[in-house]
Amino acid sequence: VTGKADLYGGYIVYKTAKCSDGKSNATGWMNYTIGYITYVSMKQKQEALPYLYKASQVGCETKEVSEVYRLIGGWYLEEFLRLDATRMEKIKVAGGKDTEETLALLALERGYSERAMDAYARAYKTASDSKTASQSYKDALLTKLKEVYGVRSDYDMSKFDPYLKQAGTTALVDPATPVTPIV
Repeated sequence: VTGKADLYGGYIVYKTAKCSDGKSNATGWMNYTIGYITYVSMKQKQEALPYLYKASQVGCETKEVSEVYRLIGGWYLEEFLRLDATRMEKIKVAGGKDTEETLALLALERGYSERAMDAYARAYKTASDSKTASQSYKDALLTKLKEVYGVRSDYDMSKFDPYLKQAGTTALVDPATPVTPIV
C-alpha cells in the first residue's frame, strides 16, 4: 500500500517486516481482538467464532497466534462435552442401551472431536513455533490435544505422532459450517 492509503485508518502501524500488507494485518488483529473479547470477557463463545476464524484467515501475524486456534478448539470441546452429557442421560433413560438418537449424538460428538483436535493441533504447532509462548503453555496445549485425540481414537495413541505431523496441512474448517457427524 502506498501514498495516502498508508495513513487511512492508521493501519500503517500494522506494516511489519513480517507483514508488509498493513491493511490485511490490521484486519486480522481487529478480528482477533473482537473475537477474544467476545469469547473471554463477554462469554459469548459461539458469537466469537466468526471473528476468530477471520483472524486465522487474514493478516499474516494473526494466522500465527495460537490463542486463535485454542479458543476455537475450546468451543468445539465444550460442545462435544455438552453432547456427551446429553447422550449419556438419554442412554440412562433408555435403560443403559443405545438408541438411534444416542448413536446419532455419538456420530455428532465424533465430528466435534475431529474439529477440536484440528484446532488444538494448530494451536500447539503455532505455539511451538513461537519464540514467546511459554513451555507450560505449550505443554498444556499438547496435553489437551492428547486428551481429545485419546477420546476420539478410543485411547489408541499409537498414531498420534503421525497425526500431529500432518495436522494443520489442510484449510481450517469455518466454524460457521455445520459439523458433519462421523459414523
